Amino acid sequence: MFVQAVLAACKKEGLHTVLDTSGHAQWKQMESVLPFVDLILYDIKHLDSDIHRKATGVRNDVILENLKKAAKIKEVWLRIPLIRGFNDS
Repeated sequence: MFVQAVLAACKKEGLHTVLDTSGHAQWKQMESVLPFVDLILYDIKHLDSDIHRKATGVRNDVILENLKKAAKIKEVWLRIPLIRGFNDS
């Protein structure tokens, strides 16, 4: 996988690495890059899965499950982009 190879090369050079993600991926793919990541920046757009689906086209079940798993392995910084009328209440 390209991302895994780039992150591995960066770590080999002693660079600090960050995965910036929405978490919408198969766990197997996400897990494969975590050994080469120092920090995860994780965006959560909405906690309500139905509202999330209406706005993004996908439910957030996988996203939240991946967050739980990733947080057990690496440091995670949660980010919530504020979107007027969507998640700013």
